[in-house]
Amino acid sequence: MNWPGKIECKLCGQTETTDHIIFQCAVAQFSWCVCRDILEWPFPPTSLNDLREIAREGSNRQIKNILFLFGCVAWSLWLIRNYLVFNNLVVFSQKWKILSKEKEQLWINMVTQKLKLRLSSLRSEDDQSA
Repeated sequence: MNWPGKIECKLCGQTETTDHIIFQCAVAQFSWCVCRDILEWPFPPTSLNDLREIAREGSNRQIKNILFLFGCVAWSLWLIRNYLVFNNLVVFSQKWKILSKEKEQLWINMVTQKLKLRLSSLRSEDDQSA
């Protein structure tokens, strides 16, 4: 790797690779688990091959939606990563431990509800086109 900076992920402290940022970091895993739960996938993807496997089971429209979703999630994670790197911020220290389990669960429920509302129309369109 020709990156002059640190190789640790600013979100979790693990060695940073493209796969780590998009699929394996705890923040990425959370994002893909939310997608799995809302879209009723059999498992959350942990690699591009996993995402291909999930897409293989769908209709052409579902495949297009999965590719679009991949672009949105990957781009969002990349923007978060770049913001942290270029502003020299570290999140994986004690800041994660400050959130109580109650607040964490409330946040997860809120995000999940918002995503369910936004994605329910996509699922109903897929059901109608199938």
